[in-house]
Amino acid sequence: MQTTLEAQLHLLINNAFLPVVDDRGVFQGLLTRREWIKAFNYVTHTYDKHYKSIKIK
Repeated sequence: MQTTLEAQLHLLINNAFLPVVDDRGVFQGLLTRREWIKAFNYVTHTYDKHYKSIKIK
């Protein structure tokens, strides 16, 4: 089962970590609140390096 980033964030508000399972439901690891925030921070601060932004009038 896949979850959206928004759903993950809502779950991480009340939980310090989430279990990660594959398509067969086999445990793969943990997603911590800290790692989620670090990844989000990286994406937001490197966005312009990967994508070109233009101003819209």
